[in-house]
Amino acid sequence: MKDILLGKDKTIPLDYDPSILTPLSRLDSRIKSGLEGFANLLHGIDYWTSYETSWLNPKGIPRNGILNIAYSCNSKFYVESKSLKLYLYSLNNKKFDSVESLKNTIRNDLENILKTEVDIDISDSPRPIEDTLNLFIQKLEENKNYSELFKFASKEALQNFKSKQILIGRARMFNEKTKELDDPGMYALSKLSEIF
Repeated sequence: MKDILLGKDKTIPLDYDPSILTPLSRLDSRIKSGLEGFANLLHGIDYWTSYETSWLNPKGIPRNGILNIAYSCNSKFYVESKSLKLYLYSLNNKKFDSVESLKNTIRNDLENILKTEVDIDISDSPRPIEDTLNLFIQKLEENKNYSELFKFASKEALQNFKSKQILIGRARMFNEKTKELDDPGMYALSKLSEIF
């Protein structure tokens, strides 16, 4: 078994590298914790959420989503946390034909080291943000005077940001290449304004 990365300096990978993933023996961890005799009482899943998983679409445009990973808490191995984080960073510059292709890659890489079935889900937003946007839409619909202002302001902001480098989120790593691209936040607001 590989040495664990937790607590050690490690350069963030710029290229896709599934070899970063480090499996840890669940039994060894339970023995160290004094829980080896309770294995038959332990039930559930290991659940990981990455709120900013990023990758490239086929045209090389950055995409991101919320990644949820789940597998049995009784699997022989579990993934070491820092190795998972670095592995996810290694996906930033890899092109995928589809979200399904990305999910399959992550699932296959994790199942290869964990020797168990892994469930993968990638979504656009967590539920609380969706609920907030729905409330926002409802309030805008109730007061029609604001909808025209919202449309105008969001489209103007989108245009104003277009000539500027994106300095937040994962897109910032592409520096000057982000000029002339729509700012993701402004683009989302602009699209939202179109429903009014």
